Amino acid sequence: MNWRHLGESIATQVLTWRTAFNDRREQRRRDRHKQHWQAGQVGGGAVIQLGFMTQAEAIVRLQLLKGKDEPIAYVDFERGFIAHGRHPAELK
Repeated sequence: MNWRHLGESIATQVLTWRTAFNDRREQRRRDRHKQHWQAGQVGGGAVIQLGFMTQAEAIVRLQLLKGKDEPIAYVDFERGFIAHGRHPAELK
């Protein structure tokens, strides 16, 4: 085994650990971060104001309002928006 290969394998392992650590830290931040959330139907329509809460609380509240049979299509953490429902092409 040459030294270059050993150095590259160690660097790859360190980068993998660092990326995993940063991902876990970002997820913990998102789990604790509260912001104002809104929800809207896929394809347009009225927007529901869910209120000031965490992402997990917003998803639970939306499921209580709309029911578990209506899927969540998209969650935009940066904007505080949740799209729910089926795509209009699926309904035909």
